[in-house]
Amino acid sequence: LGGGVADSALVQRIDMDGQVLWSRTFKVPGQEPNMVFQFADAPDGTIIGCGNGVNSSLQPREASHFKFDQEGNFQWIRYWNEPEAYNRAIFSTSNNELMLLSCYYETGTGTTWTDYFQSRVDPLTGDAVWTSGRQDLYNAVPYIDDATSAVSVGGEFYLTGRIYTNGSPQSTCRVNLTKVDAQGQHLWTRFLLYPNSADRRMYGCDIIANDDSLTIAYSGNVVGSEGVYTVGLVRTDDLGNVAWARNYDVVGSTSEVCSKLIAT
Repeated sequence: LGGGVADSALVQRIDMDGQVLWSRTFKVPGQEPNMVFQFADAPDGTIIGCGNGVNSSLQPREASHFKFDQEGNFQWIRYWNEPEAYNRAIFSTSNNELMLLSCYYETGTGTTWTDYFQSRVDPLTGDAVWTSGRQDLYNAVPYIDDATSAVSVGGEFYLTGRIYTNGSPQSTCRVNLTKVDAQGQHLWTRFLLYPNSADRRMYGCDIIANDDSLTIAYSGNVVGSEGVYTVGLVRTDDLGNVAWARNYDVVGSTSEVCSKLIAT
């Protein structure tokens, strides 16, 4: 179990009867309370994970990544020196390398706005051995590119989140699907469901791989750009072609958001 307690990130191991076997906490340098965001299995039987500090607006900053064994002994804890960096996911690509998927928060005139980046990490030390440049996922509009979730498929990676397809108006915010190869190179990004000329406001929240397809959970406004949302699912193939999409409006609620998706 990963989460946070007080100002520190929290990791617990719990047995099949719900009893806590051990608890560990850690905090990396920074101003914000720490939180675990994601875990993944490593080939050597250890657990890798990543997390962030969470500011008063509930936005991630001050990223960290870590590795621990089944007994709760941390082998390493690393963090970015740039407090505006935040992590979304970490995966093992081989016995010798991890892939860390991250973003860098930046806004304002004269900036490149929030961008995506990725790093190859040494599993023995946690050190980044290669880090990409900051990337505009949708090159036509270098505005906010924010990943929220990722999945590993056959050694490659698919991410979802939000991109802006026609400048800064909220009406151009779209669910995106991005593919990154095993070496960390950005291959392509698609925005889904609506053209950039439509007045819509959509956010990709989670992504899973199931059978030979990808499924994305989203929150958004499918009739305009006001902050009143419904939730839904989009299923695509591994090229980003949409097979189907469904929107779900919860009866009796004025606005809904989603956070996680699981196949059963």
